[in-house]
Amino acid sequence: PSEAGKSSVEEVQGLIDELPTADELRNMTAEAQQAVYEKLLAAEEAYNALTDEQKAEVTGTEILTELLEAFHAGTNQLAEEITHILKDGSVTITAECGDSCPGHLIDGSNYTSWGNVITVTGGSHRITLRNVVINVSTCAFHIQNDAQVELTLYGTNNSLHSGWGGGNNAGLQVEPNASLTINSGILRVEGGRYGAGIGGGWEENCGDITIHDGSIITAIGGGGGAAGIGGGESGSSGAITITGGTITATGGYGAAGIGGGNSGSSSAITITGGTVTAIGGNGAAGIGGGKDATSHGTFSTAADGD
Repeated sequence: PSEAGKSSVEEVQGLIDELPTADELRNMTAEAQQAVYEKLLAAEEAYNALTDEQKAEVTGTEILTELLEAFHAGTNQLAEEITHILKDGSVTITAECGDSCPGHLIDGSNYTSWGNVITVTGGSHRITLRNVVINVSTCAFHIQNDAQVELTLYGTNNSLHSGWGGGNNAGLQVEPNASLTINSGILRVEGGRYGAGIGGGWEENCGDITIHDGSIITAIGGGGGAAGIGGGESGSSGAITITGGTITATGGYGAAGIGGGNSGSSSAITITGGTVTAIGGNGAAGIGGGKDATSHGTFSTAADGD
């Protein structure tokens, strides 16, 4: 192989060799485990970027799978997940799972879906996305009615884009009586012209949204007046809580980065940790209500919130 190729292989080998075993991971503090998780994602991404010939030179790659499985079990406490392969068709999750629902793994395998989507119609569910890429004219991921979703993201290529070419839906739509909690992982999400990145669709309020430490989220609201995280165009936000992570939220025209869409109000927004960048559209606050909103709700931060 070329000198550049050798360098790439050596760099990836170094990243893998630095990773602990699964047993060592279990004895670490939560903070140390988070640092390992970030290194694991970097190692996985670097390994996947190699050619097949280069991959054959790397040893000890089984640790990538072992650690991903260890994090998965530790975060979600799932016994036997129900696995859905996105390229095989759209995924619909209902309340029929009941209290015994073991959780759902939706595997995208870096396949870009131009038609298959995810819909949760009710119930309380733990859902894991693994390298899921959806780019559709409708709604990529829709949490309906009073459904409650606890979401974990694995891999470095999770992307949800609704309303490709226009459209009224949020990238990850959370209806007013529904709720979403993001535990950890990397996600890029973008709404249609009138839909939030995460939150409401056109003229729709959104339900409660919580984002925890370990999450790296980029949320882009539709340019027609939707929040990055919060209400769609003319829609208001539910309670939004961020406890950590790196969050970047950009609103469309007249919409908050985090909060209400254009002319939409904001509910309580609480940031207790992490690094948050919220960019409002023309005439709107970065955090709070949209342009001409009747209420900007409440906003509070803790010592660890930037």
